[in-house]
Formats: sequence, C-alpha cells, structure tokens
Amino acid sequence: MEPFLLWLKNAELSVYLAIIVLTTSFVLYPRFDHQERNITKLLFLFFSIDIIASVVAFLNYQNLIFYNIMLFPQLLMMRLVLVNHLSSSKFKRYLNITCYAIMFLHAVNVALYQDAFELATFTFIPGDGWIAAASVFSLKSELENIDIVPFHYLITWFSLATLIDFSCSIPILSVLGWTNFLSQPYLNHLYDFNAWLYMLWYTIILTGILCTKTMLKSVLFYR
Repeated sequence: MEPFLLWLKNAELSVYLAIIVLTTSFVLYPRFDHQERNITKLLFLFFSIDIIASVVAFLNYQNLIFYNIMLFPQLLMMRLVLVNHLSSSKFKRYLNITCYAIMFLHAVNVALYQDAFELATFTFIPGDGWIAAASVFSLKSELENIDIVPFHYLITWFSLATLIDFSCSIPILSVLGWTNFLSQPYLNHLYDFNAWLYMLWYTIILTGILCTKTMLKSVLFYR
C-alpha cells in the first residue's frame, strides 16, 4: 500500500484531470451517442497507457517500448473517432491508407531499425502528425457543416483539443529524438510543457462534455 501511495503522490496532474474527465464521461455515458462513446473508449485507452507507463517508470523499468507498442491502438482508435464520420470519401480513403502505412512502417522500424527500448521517433512523429492532420479534417468537417451548430457536438471539441495537443507536441518529440540533447539540463522543461499540453487536451474535452451534455449547453449556446 505504501508504494502505491508514494506513486499517487508523485503522479502528474494530468492523471488526476484524466480521472475527472473519465468519471464525468461514465456518469453521462447513457446520454452519449455511438461516436461519443467511442471518444470515451479512446480516453480510457490513453488513460490506461499513462497509468501503466507511469507505474513501470515508478518501478525503475524502461517504459518507452510500451509507448512504441501502444502507438498501434492509439492510431486505430483515432482513426475510428476522427475519420469515420467524415463525409468526403476521398479524404477518408487517403487518411485510412496513410494510417495503415504508418502502422506498418512503425512495426518495421521498431523490429529492425530503431531500438525498441527507445522512443521510435522516425515513425512515432509521423504517427502524431497523422493524428494532427486527421483532427484538422475532422474539425473542418464540423465547422463547414451549415446544418449544425458545431460546438453542440463533442467531436468538435475533441478534434480541437487533439489538434492543439498533437501538433504542439511534434516539435518536442523531434527534439527528444536527438541523442545529444537528452543530457541537456532544460530537458525537464520540455517534459513539463508536454505535460501541460496533455492537461490542456483533457481540459478542452471536459469543457466539451459539460457544454454538450449538461445544462451548460442551453446556457452557453442558446439560439
């Protein structure tokens, strides 16, 4: 029990924020449509990855191989949430093809080229880039739909949050791929900035849930 309490004390704020978001999602789950339930499943996936990885790191084991492996389900779930609802079959086809291509190259990269126990940046960065691009098309699709109020829908908030988080984290991942940089004293500041981005991701999604599934919707978006 004592090691668990110590880990809980050292856990990042994003973990606690994720717990709040997931708790809110589970409470409101009966009100969610199919797409919103997929978003909840994706949030649970990311939360589970963070919990397992942080526990592994707390036990002084290498956790980067775990992140390398988990890129596969992350891409698949992001494809399910961000791509499947697009009205343009052309963009859906391009995004699906590039998603599976990145997954294949990532498998080859981890197995044959970059060390599996290091972050496979050669394919991890394109993976994050694909997620950012998919969120652009998803957000664009919602904002251009004149038949709806975009921010009445959780997918709009989720796409916006994902675009901000993943597009801003790509430069950080690029820098972390430089071996000589890993010994620099300001490396921790990059990790802190990335953690704040992650918290912003959860914050925007939580705002979206509250503004689309509670009384705040009628208060903020009355028309």
